[in-house]
Amino acid sequence: MTMESRGWPVLDDAPRRHPDPLRRAAMLLWPNLPVLLAGSGLAVLPLGLARVLAPVLGIVGTTMLSVAFLLAVAPLLQTAMVLLAGDHRGIGDLARGLNRDLRAALPMVALPAGAAVLTVAAVETWTVYGQLWAVGSAAACAAVTVIATAIMIVALPYRLHADQLPGGCPAREAWLVGLYAATRRPVPVLGTLCAVGLFGSVLPLVSLALGFLGLGPLALLWAAAATATLDHGRALLDRLTNSSQVV
Repeated sequence: MTMESRGWPVLDDAPRRHPDPLRRAAMLLWPNLPVLLAGSGLAVLPLGLARVLAPVLGIVGTTMLSVAFLLAVAPLLQTAMVLLAGDHRGIGDLARGLNRDLRAALPMVALPAGAAVLTVAAVETWTVYGQLWAVGSAAACAAVTVIATAIMIVALPYRLHADQLPGGCPAREAWLVGLYAATRRPVPVLGTLCAVGLFGSVLPLVSLALGFLGLGPLALLWAAAATATLDHGRALLDRLTNSSQVV
């Protein structure tokens, strides 16, 4: 069940608490470098295609490939979540869970990806054809892109983790949990959002080798931020539940 009678989300499917997720993530980097590099190789593929095919696809097609990075990074992010939880995940586990991770990530990535493509299309319409209505459309789509991506920063790791449990995790539940947790502790979410956005925007213009080496630490940072945010939301829910029982 996603919501209790008072309208509070249930975070029982979230990863268990960690005293210091960021420090633990830093310690996990070197021992698990092979599987992180394998996941990075998959995640960097859409950005490489965007760089090579940019003259053919144009700005809208390039944007579509760039936002596909969020989908391709899902197996790597799931690896980071598993490692952060204290479990083992090797290259074989990454390959076997590839299809499941991509299917779980698709509903979470579709909304921000679609909004980003519509934003670029509206900006292109305004700059090329001078249509003033496209300015408002671009602003609205940009706002939806930022908000949806911020929620997805928590919702995607949550669904990747909870989807491994019996019964799975509906996309609606992940979105509701992400919305609740992100609005209660926005600083880690916004920090991760800036890091992911900067990485995805700059990488196609600089060096794909940088992405191959940097995506592992980025995934661990993302997983640590999501875990810390979910921990805070779960602690807040515990206090609210206890206070309501007293009343």
